[in-house]
Amino acid sequence: MKRLLLTTAICATLPFAAQADEFLVRADVTEATVFLGGVTEIVREVSLTVPQGDHDVLLALPSGVQLQRADIAGTGPVTLGSYSVETAHPIEEGALDGPDVAAARARVEDLEDQVDAVNARIAEAGAAVQAAALQRAYLQSVTAGGDNAAPFPTEPELLGQMLTTLGTQMANVAEAARLAEEEQTALREELAEVNTDLNAARTALNELYPFGTSVTVMRVPVSAEAEADVTLTLSHFSTAATWSPVYTLRLDSTAEELAVERAVTLQLTGNERWHDVGVSVSTADPGRERAPSELSPQPARIHPPEAEESRGVGFGIVQLGNGNAGGFNTTLARPSPAPAADMAPVEVQAVGASLTYRLPGAVTITPRDSSRQPLDTLSFDVDLTNRAVPRHDATAFLVAEVENDSGEALLSGNAAFYRDGELLGEAQLGFLADGAETDLAFGALDHLQLDWRDLSRDEGQTGIFTSADTQVRAVEFSVENTSDEAEEVRLLYAVPFAEQEELELDLDLSVTPDARDVDGQRGVHAWELTLEPGETRTIRMDVEFSWPEGEVLDWRP
Repeated sequence: MKRLLLTTAICATLPFAAQADEFLVRADVTEATVFLGGVTEIVREVSLTVPQGDHDVLLALPSGVQLQRADIAGTGPVTLGSYSVETAHPIEEGALDGPDVAAARARVEDLEDQVDAVNARIAEAGAAVQAAALQRAYLQSVTAGGDNAAPFPTEPELLGQMLTTLGTQMANVAEAARLAEEEQTALREELAEVNTDLNAARTALNELYPFGTSVTVMRVPVSAEAEADVTLTLSHFSTAATWSPVYTLRLDSTAEELAVERAVTLQLTGNERWHDVGVSVSTADPGRERAPSELSPQPARIHPPEAEESRGVGFGIVQLGNGNAGGFNTTLARPSPAPAADMAPVEVQAVGASLTYRLPGAVTITPRDSSRQPLDTLSFDVDLTNRAVPRHDATAFLVAEVENDSGEALLSGNAAFYRDGELLGEAQLGFLADGAETDLAFGALDHLQLDWRDLSRDEGQTGIFTSADTQVRAVEFSVENTSDEAEEVRLLYAVPFAEQEELELDLDLSVTPDARDVDGQRGVHAWELTLEPGETRTIRMDVEFSWPEGEVLDWRP
């Protein structure tokens, strides 16, 4: 059987001998749709020319690739047979190299040669160091006496010449040893740098070429009545990638406009590099449960107390109460899974509002790396409020009230907040359905200073908890405008209220609130204040509690 290798992954068009019957071709990713939950629909497209006759096209895939719900289609005057998958098809090293892979492989080989050359030079320098050490030892033995000692002439002139010669030799040997050791040190540093480059080159090659000496192949029978150009399209599902939305929120406080820059963080989870891939992301989640839980009949039963003690608490039985005669047993149905905080986009899908976003431009990304891809920018008109909570904060905060009128839901994701060009920090942006409203905080307003005082404590009264049947408390809270301009402030405070008939309270506020039970929260009152430059507004709250003797008051001002 003849085998031809087609090394160009996409749009490879080469003439083949009429008798060839097997073609090996890389099937790289060309399109991908990444869903929430990590499911990814992969599309691989290859083009080639096949001669007349029956042939097998072997689509080469990285080892371990997932081929869930795989489907193969072709265009051109050919007939496709049923495909088969071989998980360990042997290939020659470099058989599927393209120009970029060939260059990366040449880089690795060049650096490997450099490593060998540097190691050889290190060995030579080591030999020089060793030779110098031997020479030094010999000269030392000659001058120190013993079996190797040289006969010293008695004539002063000859003795002086001999000693000079020995000294020169000793100096030359010491210098040679020093130079050889310095060369060794420099070569070891050079070797470390070359090894670093080599490791990086090997990593780059592995990312470009996720194939070893064996690959996973999809064998596709192709029958052509005449030489024909054919395009094969392989689609399948895998868990090759994940995505999440990210935002940059830019508030123009003067124009009262909010720009929401949307982007996508894309990450590969497999071992295959994507090069110039058209990527779409979808808010749908194919892996989510599609059917409701089933219920089983839950009859109530009674049994003697001793039977309960012998049975204990088994499967499906939970004991409530403190375990005494006042407790009781009940059989629980299988609980439904608790909804996660980021499952709101799935609710949108459930009502037919799942969306798919096509990322602009082709995407190139390596395994285990993340890539931030810009999407678009949405603009919103906002209502700005200076919101003050003096019981808990030292300053007021700027809050933007925004309605999502974009026509689509905004998914939950990390967001960077900017106010008038200044970065305030990052926070999680919650899911915002189409048409929904939300409040977004854009930082502290240092010129609006808040204060809170428990006047009762200042006057030396008892603490929060008391066993008396009456208690009188007084609290003051204020906001000060330290700027040179007038400011409008919405001040919020949670005043006490009683839900028990036995507990009576008499509440007196020095300033009547403009709104009560804000956002349906009982006792949360609001004051709409206008403060001139340098002005301070103070509100006093006096409250008297009374309750039956023997009870204990639990309240914090």
